[in-house]
Amino acid sequence: MNVWIVSAHRSWGDRIEYHGHRGDTHRWMGWTRPIPKVGEVIETELKSGRAARFRIVEVERGYGTDDMWWATTSDAPIYGATT
Repeated sequence: MNVWIVSAHRSWGDRIEYHGHRGDTHRWMGWTRPIPKVGEVIETELKSGRAARFRIVEVERGYGTDDMWWATTSDAPIYGATT
């Protein structure tokens, strides 16, 4: 299983960004190869400074470039992240 880590810096190349909250899910936008799969997790640092993982429940191909995608994760974090 891949763990997709959100980086604080913005650079060209592989990156993942938090895009917002929708109902009981979170939306993420990324530019990576390969694109994530349902069941994998996105790891990020919460506002509290604590690291958490969110399980991916849906992935859609983006537009513009062949490495762009949108992912939806559950709202409930999975604690015990590595960062």
